[in-house]
Amino acid sequence: MTDHRFWQEVERLLGHRIDKVTPVRTVWKISCGDDEQFIIKRWDYSRNQLEWMISMLYHCSEQDYFHSPLPVQLMDGMYYMMYNQQPYIIFPFVRGESVSPFHYDGVEKATTCLALYHLSAERVPVSPHYQRRKQSSHLQRCWVRFAWFERYYDELKIQGCRSIKDQLILTYGREIIHRSKNVLHTLQDVDVLQLWHREISNGAVAHRDTAHHNFLIDPNEEVQLIDFDLSGYDLRVYDLWQWLSRLSVHLPRPIEQIELLIEHYCTLRPLNRKEHTVLNLLLDYPYNTMRELYRAYQYDQRSDDQHILETIHKELG
Repeated sequence: MTDHRFWQEVERLLGHRIDKVTPVRTVWKISCGDDEQFIIKRWDYSRNQLEWMISMLYHCSEQDYFHSPLPVQLMDGMYYMMYNQQPYIIFPFVRGESVSPFHYDGVEKATTCLALYHLSAERVPVSPHYQRRKQSSHLQRCWVRFAWFERYYDELKIQGCRSIKDQLILTYGREIIHRSKNVLHTLQDVDVLQLWHREISNGAVAHRDTAHHNFLIDPNEEVQLIDFDLSGYDLRVYDLWQWLSRLSVHLPRPIEQIELLIEHYCTLRPLNRKEHTVLNLLLDYPYNTMRELYRAYQYDQRSDDQHILETIHKELG
């Protein structure tokens, strides 16, 4: 993004002179002469999904949800810009740091923010171009990872180990497969698909990436939820499960503190009986172990073996 004409176009559409551009992870921070600051990010999904995401965020704001930055309306009236057939979206810059998964107070505030988002993310209008899935994105990912793990474990039993990670899979594979299979098949028995259909028929939307770095805590100790690229019609209880599962390997007293966080969430958005059943089942799924191993083999062969071992120990006990 060093094209001078690109930044001229950004200036024109923002109506601000740009003084400085700073890369921040996968986005760019824009500092303007009038002390305004923005974030611009490239949108790598379809324009239909982008337009739906923008309308979803504004729908939530109309339900009195003010804990996520809204896309900036540009000088041409649009909420995103096109450059060389590539969409870009601009948000106000949020002054804050990622919530630390080690600090319970910040984690509790992030859980509040998630519950408030879920309360507003109902009856979200469906675009005629929006492609709904036939099942939950979260659950589909679990099945994909489980199928890969089971297949690779069987191969290792025949071919033997080639790395430390292979040895970890052989050592803990039987327990990982047993717990994963038990959870996934029991979810089918409680008819989670019926709950999913009920949720999406009510226009319920899930964030789908509730990692600690997507919760920013500002100088006023307020938390904002960001990065809705993966959001879509889905079970909101899956967001809560993903959030709690990721926290479970960081919190000093995970069992006790996760129960407290569930109670705290439910004071704002009560879960029905089936949602409670699904959540309790999912919390027994080795989410972090599967995630770390799948990522290590599929994307990052140089991943930290010691970190994976610690994750397995914390999650499997």
